This record gives sequence, C-alpha cells and structure tokens, in this order.
Amino acid sequence: MRTSRSSREASAGPSIREVSERLGGFQTQTLATLSDIIHLPITYTWLPSHTLLVEMEQYVVRLDARLQGEMFRVTSLVDSEHNGMPSHSMFLGQSKVYAIQLPSRIVFVKLFKPNRFDSTSPTQRTTMNTLTIWSLDLGDSQFPLALRGVWSITSGVQRKVTESLLAVKYLVRQKQDVRGAWEKFLERDDVSPAPDKHSTFG
Repeated sequence: MRTSRSSREASAGPSIREVSERLGGFQTQTLATLSDIIHLPITYTWLPSHTLLVEMEQYVVRLDARLQGEMFRVTSLVDSEHNGMPSHSMFLGQSKVYAIQLPSRIVFVKLFKPNRFDSTSPTQRTTMNTLTIWSLDLGDSQFPLALRGVWSITSGVQRKVTESLLAVKYLVRQKQDVRGAWEKFLERDDVSPAPDKHSTFG
C-alpha cells in the first residue's frame, strides 16, 4: 500500500505494545462474542498505530488481491492534537459501522465522505472517500474510544469492506438519558428493524 509520508510518521505515537498494555475489552474479544449493543464514549483520542495500519491493509488485500495499492494513508493528523475530542460528529445517527477482526484486535470501520480528515489545500484534495478504523475499549481504559488509522480509498475497497461477510454490521443509534442528554450507541444491524434508509457515511 502507498504512503504519502515516511513510515516513521505513520508509526508516530505509542507503539502497539504500549497501547495494548493499557487497553482491554474488545482487544481480547472475538466477533462471535461482541455485544448486540455497544455504548459510544462521548470523546475520542487520535492514537495512530502502525501495526493496525498494516493489518488493515493486509485485510483488504485478502478480501481481493486486486485492491493492492488502492488505500492511501492520510497522515495529516500525525502531528495533530486530538485528545478528548467530541465523538458525536464522528458517529451520526443511523450511519453504519463495521466490526472486523484483525490479528491484533477487533477494530470498528467508519466511512466518511472525501477530505474529512485532510488538511491539504482545496486544489490538492481527493475525490475518494475516507476509511477510518477505531478501537473501542470500555471499562477502566485510558483510551475508551480511539481513532487508529485513516485512508483515502477507492470505490473497490469501500465495496469489499462494506459487503464482506467477515464484518459484523452495526448502526449508530441515539437516545436520551434520564437527564435529557443524548447518548449514542451501536446496535447490531440484524437485531432490530433497521430504518428504511441509513447512511454508509458520517
């Protein structure tokens, strides 16, 4: 897969081993044991992982070897501070999330429209959609929700990932708590009746 910056930049931040020692929950689960309902933390952290970047790219190539070279890492966030950012705008109600099993852990795939995470000038921006992977570790975790990698992708990659039988599909739902505040959660797409229309993006 191609990278737009050096591999040193792509691996910035804590190593996967350092992060793994602090995270739990979905790292040790399998897709078969995932809950039907998964609550979303209200904030997220940008925590890039070179290991998960490589594993995700290998996952896509295993789905279809012709997709080799059709994921392009977005590295503009590498030096950015994204700690404690609100997650509500990243997980819009009725949008889709895909849980997949990588060798290191389960990650959650979220798709966005072009340039959501790209800080380049408008003349350099891409028309390709954006694929992100997230780790979700509830309980006593320093990073309960973390963004681990970002790519610009071709339509072929998007189609293979979203239509894969290896993925567990979720919808983003929201409800009001006892105080009237809105909270968001993931609900398995095959558990309750889905809305007539739900978005791949957002």
